[in-house]
Parts: sequence; structure tokens; C-alpha cells
Amino acid sequence: MAKQTRTATAAGTRLLDLWSPGPEFGSAIGCVATTFTFDPGHFEEQCLARFLGIETDPAESGRAYLIEREEKLSEAFACVLADQRHAAAQRSLRWHLLPVRCDNAIQHSKLSFLLWERHLRIIVSSANLTEPGYRRNREVAAAF
Repeated sequence: MAKQTRTATAAGTRLLDLWSPGPEFGSAIGCVATTFTFDPGHFEEQCLARFLGIETDPAESGRAYLIEREEKLSEAFACVLADQRHAAAQRSLRWHLLPVRCDNAIQHSKLSFLLWERHLRIIVSSANLTEPGYRRNREVAAAF
């Protein structure tokens, strides 16, 4: 039985669906996202996969997924700015992870800028780029 996703926008759209392009958006150009806590696997396999339109599943066809991921990421830019305490070393060489250091503070904003050839989507949310943030927690998001 599939796990029910409770993270959604006010309109009932699942937060991960906001990373998917519409048919008229064109090819992915680049994305920049900010977060406090960060899960590189979730970002790459869920968020980036939707943004780039990756059709293969890493759990079902690992080699085909890696090839498709490399092809798509060679054509688009991707970067995450995460609080330095949560900027893990695990990541792809095809996308950037930048640790953010704030004196006497934390990097807590959660913004995602997704740019396709004919569309820009900005997501402002309370969800970190983690599996719980996007799939289990009750979070709020607005897309512009």
C-alpha cells in the first residue's frame, strides 16, 4: 500500500509536484534552493528528478537512472544552499551544495527557484529539503 503524503499546499497539491514542469514549460535550465536541514538523496532522487523530468527509477534500474541523471544534469544547473551544520559531504559532482554560515544565527529559509525555458516557479515553504519535510510533516508552501 502506498504511503499517504500529508505535506501539501493550500490548494491540495503535493509539495513534490511543485517541482514538476507543466507541458508548456520547456526544458529545465536551473534551480537554486535553500534549506536548514538537508538530505542529498531526497533532493536528487525526488526534487531534481521531477524538475529535470527524469523518467527512470534509481531503485528499479540503477544504471539507467545514473545515465539519464548525468545527461539531464549536464544540461541544467542545480544548487542548494544549506546551513553549514547540515551540508553533508554526500552529493553528486553534477550539482552544487554550498554551506551557509551565519554569525550568531542559522540559515533557516526554505526557498526554491525553478527555471525552465518558458517558466519560472518560486516556492516559499516551511519544509526542509528532506524526506520528512516533503512527505511526512505538516508543512505550508506557496508557489509563484
